[in-house]
Amino acid sequence: MEIFDSVANGARKILVRSAHNQGKTFLCAVIASWFHDHFTPSEVLISAPVAQQIKDGVFKELRRVRPRDPNWMPKANRLEKSPSHYIQGLTAQKADAFQGRHSSGGLCILFDEASGIEPTFWERAESMLSANKENCLWFCIFNPYDASSPAYFAENSPDWKVFHLSALDHPNVAFKADLVPGAINYEYVENRIKNECRSAREGEESEPGFFTFNDKNYMVEDPLFDIQVLGRYPSKAINSVWGALALKQILDPIQLNKDWVVQIGADPARFGDDRSCLVVRHGCCIIDAKEYRGLSTKEFSDKIKEYCQKYETQGNRNTRSLCLLMRVVLVVVWLITRVTICFTVLIRLAKLQGGGSSQT
Repeated sequence: MEIFDSVANGARKILVRSAHNQGKTFLCAVIASWFHDHFTPSEVLISAPVAQQIKDGVFKELRRVRPRDPNWMPKANRLEKSPSHYIQGLTAQKADAFQGRHSSGGLCILFDEASGIEPTFWERAESMLSANKENCLWFCIFNPYDASSPAYFAENSPDWKVFHLSALDHPNVAFKADLVPGAINYEYVENRIKNECRSAREGEESEPGFFTFNDKNYMVEDPLFDIQVLGRYPSKAINSVWGALALKQILDPIQLNKDWVVQIGADPARFGDDRSCLVVRHGCCIIDAKEYRGLSTKEFSDKIKEYCQKYETQGNRNTRSLCLLMRVVLVVVWLITRVTICFTVLIRLAKLQGGGSSQT
């Protein structure tokens, strides 16, 4: 009910991180239907990573919610009362589908399986929302599989109202009865705890993976249990390089120590549209990062020199020798490049001359 209250009270951005079988898709359908009826005219745009999720997911539930609505299109994922008052399904595969849509009335954007939607669509949705100042809602719901997705970073933004749905709090589990048919049940949760968790030891209360169920303390051993049952990001990464715990440690502020060494990493570009990159590290902290396009090797070398001088003025003398070393490395890279080009030209000339001789 808290989620519906937030929608009804005018929250503009709502994020729901959920366990499996909590009724996420049905929730999206109900919110889409409510918005369509509440605001006239209004546009409701529903998106998911693949078309099948829209057709067999939200729109299947929408047809159950509104079975007698005469405005359903026969085959398309669209319910249209008028050209400016409709519900439309859009696959999150081409960002152009979100481009140029500015509603004259209400605007509702629903992301189902939001963690699987690419950042480009989040950017387009943000742009659309900022262009429509009133009667707007952006609702995202997802299972927390990917701690590197835009949904993860949105959850840590104060702009979003965040809700968490855990299977342990579902009525079917809390009351040990099938009050909601088809949803998660107590036996399922109990069986997964038995197979994927262990009893917690003393002192583990603050450790990632800790939870309480039926007045007993447990530790998660399978990260999928975190996602699918508890509805939270796993402490161990599953399909991304960084897990939630690692990301948290990276984002936690660290007090700089003036005695730490400043180190500069440089990656010079060589061909095509590749970019040259500079990263400055002060001890264990990244304090600056830049990328450049179209710089020659000498120009990039001068940029490195500027950075070395900049951070040397802050009282660190270790950058001078590093600057000289970086310049030497760049000169060597430049020489190798030139020598490679020369050898390539000579080899091609030799082949051409050899081919000409054989023909004569």
